[in-house]
Amino acid sequence: MKTELSDNFGKTKVSEICILLLFIFSLKFIFSPLNTTQLVVGFMLCSGVLVWKKVYFFYSVTAMRHLFPFLILAAYVTLSTLLISGRSIANMSNIFLIVFQVIIGAYLVTFFFFNDQNQLTVERLLFLLLIVFGLQGFFILLNFAIPAYRDFMFKILPMSGNIEAGTTISLFRVRGLTQGTGASVSAFISYGFLIGGYFLAVGGLGNRDRAIIYVCLFFIFIGLLFTGRTGLLMIPLSALLYYMILLVKRKFTWRHLSLIVFAPVIVAIIYLTLKGIYMLVTDGGIILPNGTDLLAKWEGWAFGEFMSYFDGRDSSVHTLSILRSFLFIPVDDRTFLFGDPGTWSVVRSDIGYIRNLFALGVFGASLNYIAFASVYFYMLRTAKVMELKLFLAASLTWQAFIEMKEPLFNNLMFVSFIMLLFFVTMRNEAGAPTCVPTSSSDNNAAFH
Repeated sequence: MKTELSDNFGKTKVSEICILLLFIFSLKFIFSPLNTTQLVVGFMLCSGVLVWKKVYFFYSVTAMRHLFPFLILAAYVTLSTLLISGRSIANMSNIFLIVFQVIIGAYLVTFFFFNDQNQLTVERLLFLLLIVFGLQGFFILLNFAIPAYRDFMFKILPMSGNIEAGTTISLFRVRGLTQGTGASVSAFISYGFLIGGYFLAVGGLGNRDRAIIYVCLFFIFIGLLFTGRTGLLMIPLSALLYYMILLVKRKFTWRHLSLIVFAPVIVAIIYLTLKGIYMLVTDGGIILPNGTDLLAKWEGWAFGEFMSYFDGRDSSVHTLSILRSFLFIPVDDRTFLFGDPGTWSVVRSDIGYIRNLFALGVFGASLNYIAFASVYFYMLRTAKVMELKLFLAASLTWQAFIEMKEPLFNNLMFVSFIMLLFFVTMRNEAGAPTCVPTSSSDNNAAFH
């Protein structure tokens, strides 16, 4: 029997998925002066004011207070940039994009695009995001499997990041419908595993909805294999969330543990099957100019460290030594306390906490993480069921963990994800004002 939650999934529209994908991934095509996030924000404003018959203005004072730290952070970063290091505005530009593009854009998407005839709950937003992540996995697979598609995307969507078109690694470490690839994309689309684990544990899904979840998880897994290994670390966290929700709902049985046994076996069978098809279709493989098979090259990149562990080679020690080399703090007191924005792109560390410490100092870095913690605190406090609280806690745990890899709290994809969840939570907050439609012919706008 379908639940109310499942019925909401049936309302999914292609336009909703497109808007979310374009807003979150901020694509900059060569034929457009604006990125897709800016285009979505402009579309929301123009269509809301000029086209639609109903416009909604809605806010919760309690929720909005949790965004105040971002305004303080923006002021701090601006003063720090102007007074300490005017030569680098990268940090200031990023925080201004967070405030004026992502936060305002997420509000507009939440309250203008999704109207009262198409209610947007947190669960329904998560389902839409799962489809978006699944589509990215599909585009990543296309990018790897079809060279003509890959070359076409290079022409219309320029590559950003440290992987350049035409290099050997760009043949197997590919991107989807994104500006770049790498750990940040991998870590982000891996949220699909967390969402999938949440829905499968909560249950109450129709057959179609469950099938969509499984298909999306498959493509997300494929996407992780060809973007970065970082996202694969989400799998054990998702499994933990899955079992914790089952325990909370008192649905756990020993039969559920079979997932841990059979999932790796199924994945191995699928991989070996696909590898066999690849070898058959390519007549023994695709040989690179250096004489190496493309698939063998990818296997070495994807599984090299894992296999070296079983071969007795100490790759874990090598990885930890690299990580330790990134752990250091500013030597002068002024940078330690107040930061130097000019260090953002030159400090020799990938760790987000260290880079924020150098760029913002103890005060600014603390304010930065307090701002995001405040948003999560509001969502955790407002969530009505324990299952959703566990999901949000797992999401925060994931972000805190991967900040050890790169400064991803301030990555616009991650901020978009958080802010969409925040405003949908605000919209559905118990006791919050109800959206009141304002007809285009009515002179009285509905402000709450």
